Amino acid sequence: MNAGASGLAAFASTPCLAQRVPRADPESVSSKAARDGHSVRYQRLPRLLDDLAMGRAEGRYASMLARLAKIKLLILDDWLMAKLTSDQRRDLMEVIDDRHQRGSTVLATQIPLDRWHEQIGDPTYGDAILDRLIHNAYRIELRGPSIRPRLSTDGKSNASNDIDEDIHDTHAIHSRAASTGKKD
Repeated sequence: MNAGASGLAAFASTPCLAQRVPRADPESVSSKAARDGHSVRYQRLPRLLDDLAMGRAEGRYASMLARLAKIKLLILDDWLMAKLTSDQRRDLMEVIDDRHQRGSTVLATQIPLDRWHEQIGDPTYGDAILDRLIHNAYRIELRGPSIRPRLSTDGKSNASNDIDEDIHDTHAIHSRAASTGKKD
């Protein structure tokens, strides 16, 4: 998978959300979902894995997993930017398995799909995690320059905030369930 100039690809199990957000970056998707009344959590994967490790040490691990499983939309940014440790693989498997077919999970990454097994670091965990994510996912590939340089000094975007428009032509949405039967 080549994600284009911006290098960002997202995998979502909620295509209708992504289709109504002109900038399908994780923050825009999470804002729209929250405004529509859905429970949302946006977090960078490295921080989530650190939080889970701390929770395990402090005896909060099970309750943290239970809360993550109940969230309607979990957005994990910086997906697999670094190779996972054995504890991180196990924690990620728990999160993904608990959420499987219960809630939507959006993954935002610059790492090509063909490197995800390598980044997970274990073929069995890689198969199990990706099997729960990819087969029912919609792939949203962003092309063009990053939105970050367009942010003003006060942190607000200069781009249109009208989130009821369709995704611009520079975005492509791919579904495994497409009538052509081709895989991404």
